[in-house]
Amino acid sequence: MRIAATVSCEDVLHARPIAVLGKMCALFPNTDFQVKRCNPISAEAAKQANPKSLVTMLLACFAEGEELYIETTGDNAELAALVLKAGLENMHWLYDAVDSGAARPQLGARMYDLVCGVLGGFESSASTRLHAEARRHFLEAEGARTEVSSTSYETSTVIADRLHNAIVEILPLVAEHFESALVLCFQCDRETEDLVFDLSNSQGLWPRFSILAYAPPAGTRATIRTSGAEAQACARYVADVLRLLPVVDDWIRSEGVRAETKEEMIEGVLRFVDDCIRKPRDSVVSDGSRHPVLHDVLTPDCIIVTDARVSKEEALRALIALHEEQTGVPAEAVLAQVHLRERHLPCFENGIAIPHARIEAGPLVSLCLGVYKNGVQWIERDRAYVVLLLVTAADAVQTHISYLGQAYRVLGEEEGLRGLLLADSAEAALSAVRIAEARIGSPLPLVANKKVLVIESIADDLTLRRDRMINESPRMQGIHVEYLYACAEKEDGSLEFHASSFARDLRVRIANRNPDFVLLHTGIAFHRYRRALLEAIRMTREQFPQVRFGYQEKQGLDVPPDVFNKDIETVRFQREFFRGLLGGPLSCQSRT
Repeated sequence: MRIAATVSCEDVLHARPIAVLGKMCALFPNTDFQVKRCNPISAEAAKQANPKSLVTMLLACFAEGEELYIETTGDNAELAALVLKAGLENMHWLYDAVDSGAARPQLGARMYDLVCGVLGGFESSASTRLHAEARRHFLEAEGARTEVSSTSYETSTVIADRLHNAIVEILPLVAEHFESALVLCFQCDRETEDLVFDLSNSQGLWPRFSILAYAPPAGTRATIRTSGAEAQACARYVADVLRLLPVVDDWIRSEGVRAETKEEMIEGVLRFVDDCIRKPRDSVVSDGSRHPVLHDVLTPDCIIVTDARVSKEEALRALIALHEEQTGVPAEAVLAQVHLRERHLPCFENGIAIPHARIEAGPLVSLCLGVYKNGVQWIERDRAYVVLLLVTAADAVQTHISYLGQAYRVLGEEEGLRGLLLADSAEAALSAVRIAEARIGSPLPLVANKKVLVIESIADDLTLRRDRMINESPRMQGIHVEYLYACAEKEDGSLEFHASSFARDLRVRIANRNPDFVLLHTGIAFHRYRRALLEAIRMTREQFPQVRFGYQEKQGLDVPPDVFNKDIETVRFQREFFRGLLGGPLSCQSRT
């Protein structure tokens, strides 16, 4: 079966929406799925992706508006293709729930409605069965609680990093190794029920996709329940893996990938965990890190300083060759991913280029730096003088975003860029990076003792976690931040926005609190109610000329020039706030 579909998402399909699509495809265990572009621009872009595989979908970089072919074979091929098509073309609708940590029931209900809308056109025993499957998976408990046998064990720990693909794949294999049933229970806030996942079946896609979809962050308490002859040993090792998650993940990516069988992999993991208990390891980059440090990853062997005149392709190939020498990752695999991203979303601004890629096998993060004194023609007539190659693991989304944000902060800082251009050696360039990171690591004198009002879309769990992260950042010392939420959530889970009420609340809050800055987070409210929201802000700005109004810059945003302040202090502060503190990337410019 082959049908066409158009991707509907905010930018590029990332991990959680892909996990949602995978959960839909998991309804069809005896059906094979393949997705590919209708009009690929290169051999790399023409590769097929399996929506049941998080990694292959991440590597494909499917973007908003792209036309794809869905090909299915096996049982219920036509029905399966239509279900996936519905998911791809309604991802905007699902995004509200995907991006909300508190919306697990809401997300399940929306997925169930989508699937049932497709099933309604089929009259067959398979359709009846799938209705029951969809109800069980989407509306009932997402991870069935395993019946605990007489030989059972329970322990708990705090996970040290965000759970992602490498570790989620390992945990069921640990349970299989000890011939034990395994259930993980992640503690949520007081108002949200705990998330429970049955990982007893190492072949089961559903629980793994569920964990990846809800991405419990670092610091979440996990309860491990096991049953079987070796229940205690199984629970202990699972708890240790979660507690040592960053270093175990690093070992899997660097050493474990060499294992020829899954048994060899698991035995290696268990030995490594025992070694870590006896002799604690140095900390490594974690996917949940909000404070990435470039000079901890860079080495002089990964830096080029030259006054030679080279083309963009030559510069890319030279940096990727260095990356291959340091990591062993084949250069062509990285080059293909870089070409794909440079074609669609090149990261370039003010003489700084950050080509980046996410690959299936390799370290969590690696960097190579090029300083080109005479510049490299990068986009049309614009030249790049500093080029930073960023390569991360495909499932380490947070690491990728946070290092892009840190690269922008360091390289975009005037003194840091000047120091790099004055460097005459790799060691001097690394020293310039270290000095720049030390300089931006302290609170900005520019915004000290300021009051900031942030306009958010809705007070959901995701937003509240982000707000807590901002308030706890050492860079926010001396800065008072308050929040105004533009939308309310109705009983059916949809958003509700009243322009007049929002405008009134905004005026009252500014009059009472007298903030120095009002910043708009360009999230769901902005995209859905753009005109009314911006008009309310424009009118409010006219009434309070002493207040500076800024917004979260994103690729392709069309913002009228009279809504926000354009002075240097406002622009610098809004970029520092949204890109630096929240880990946002350097501006991505599309080719015209």
